[in-house]
Amino acid sequence: MNVARPFILRRGPFAIIAILLAVGFGLLAWSLYYHAKKSNEEFILKLGEHALQITIFVLMGAAIKEFIDWRTVEKDRLAKNENIRIELLKRLRDIHLKIMNSKDLMQAHMSAKTWSEQSRELLQRIHELAELYEDLQASPDLFYDQKKISEGIDGMIDYLNLSREEYKENHNHVDEDAKKSHKLEHTVEKYKMDWFKGFIEESQKYKAGYTENLKNAKFTMREQVYKPGLLS
Repeated sequence: MNVARPFILRRGPFAIIAILLAVGFGLLAWSLYYHAKKSNEEFILKLGEHALQITIFVLMGAAIKEFIDWRTVEKDRLAKNENIRIELLKRLRDIHLKIMNSKDLMQAHMSAKTWSEQSRELLQRIHELAELYEDLQASPDLFYDQKKISEGIDGMIDYLNLSREEYKENHNHVDEDAKKSHKLEHTVEKYKMDWFKGFIEESQKYKAGYTENLKNAKFTMREQVYKPGLLS
């Protein structure tokens, strides 16, 4: 549980108080030295020296505390960013596994029912990737090559958006052919459902549109999550 600092120990109030004390003791030291020079009294001179020492101690204490506070804030920031990077990588990995699961089910069953179910699952993955992309834009300095990561995720979205268009154009055709007991392969060829065919067969368009973009995003993220020194 986080316990709130007393008001006087917070960075702003503490700095103001330290500066005021330093200025006060500095003025006191100057005043005592001035009077000691005039009166030539050793006691007043000693008081001036003590006031000057207190001024130096106050400034040194304030500087040390500021450094410690800065280090604490910086460590907290780095730890928070590390947790965010891990969480973003996990989200991308989970999305990818779900996409691969849809691909495997489509390929294994080659049925209208599975095609419809898993096409809708892919639509959900598009939304999840879009949210991940937006979260990256909201924290632009998490990764040293964040542009490459964002472009990779954006490329995955563009590729999967083709499945959205193909689903919208063909879901009625698939349903109608299924009612006539036509195999899905027949419908795919008849209506030229090239995206689906390339997806399950891992065509060159699949590799360029999905696999390469996944590598650019995921591998860049993994490298920095598991080698945090790259970010220092």
